[in-house]
Amino acid sequence: SFALFLGLLITGAIITAIGLVIFMDEFSEGMGGNQPEQVNFQDDSQNFVSPQQTTTTETPSLVGVFVMLIGGSILFLTMILNYVFLYRAWHILQPGEARTSPGKAVGFLFIPFFNLYWIFVSYHGWALDWNRIRNSHSNLTSMPTVSEGLFLSGPIFLVTSVPLIRVLGLAYPFIFLNIIAVTCKVVNATADASQG
Repeated sequence: SFALFLGLLITGAIITAIGLVIFMDEFSEGMGGNQPEQVNFQDDSQNFVSPQQTTTTETPSLVGVFVMLIGGSILFLTMILNYVFLYRAWHILQPGEARTSPGKAVGFLFIPFFNLYWIFVSYHGWALDWNRIRNSHSNLTSMPTVSEGLFLSGPIFLVTSVPLIRVLGLAYPFIFLNIIAVTCKVVNATADASQG
């Protein structure tokens, strides 16, 4: 469900941010604490201090890194959940002669450089196919429609944010969350209709 996806995404982001703060704090303390003291090598007061006694070898602990790994693992699970949602979305289209299979829709996203094209097929193509199949079958007219523009803008924002325009990339997470929410809504409505 979308609530699970959103919960994992927020939890993973918060834990990763906390881990980053811990790591940066430990790292800055480790770097700041390594300043050698002034050494007095004169033996006039009988308190000779050797250079080995004045330097510390503190290194930042790995607590921050460990916390970041936990947060990163949770974010990785959200990525897997996104691909599960995409697979299920394409799976419900198969009886209506969809343009691709669920395995291809997800699997081809892992091919470097080709995925810049395939993301349009996976998301915008799904929206086009869903609306076409929904409108051509009378038993699906009660199902929600999807905005083809939304499913086109998501890939556009992602592709353009990588090489060219960083400002557009800031809008992508919000568009992406909306795409996932709409996809979950359609998949859940289809599952409810098939059971009821």
